[in-house]
Amino acid sequence: MLALALIGSLSHAQDAHDVVIGVDLPTVDRMSTDEQDKMLAALHAAGVHVIGAWITDDASYEFVRKAFAMGIKADLTAPFQYRADAQKRRKVDDPPSMHPKYPLSAVDPEKTRAVFEARINKLEAMGIDFR
Repeated sequence: MLALALIGSLSHAQDAHDVVIGVDLPTVDRMSTDEQDKMLAALHAAGVHVIGAWITDDASYEFVRKAFAMGIKADLTAPFQYRADAQKRRKVDDPPSMHPKYPLSAVDPEKTRAVFEARINKLEAMGIDFR
């Protein structure tokens, strides 16, 4: 039912250019450079205009730069930074299962901002425009 509602709402778009096609790529860091290049070419050919990507290491910066050069913008995700005294929650196997991760309340906003800002500055220095 929800799918029909979404399809119906898309069919009423006043202008086809209002619809942005994008994909989330959470595991690009596990791909070889050649695999990444092939995937970017396929996404570009399919009309993808936005990718969701993690920025974690030099390879991910290069991936975002290549995508940008092809006209594909990035919706970036950077990992949270946690307080030094943060404790991971225990693993729970029973539904709803939970991994042993830090709770959101353990995020250090200033550390997170500093890391994210440094990553954005690095991408901007590479010529990536976030407007």
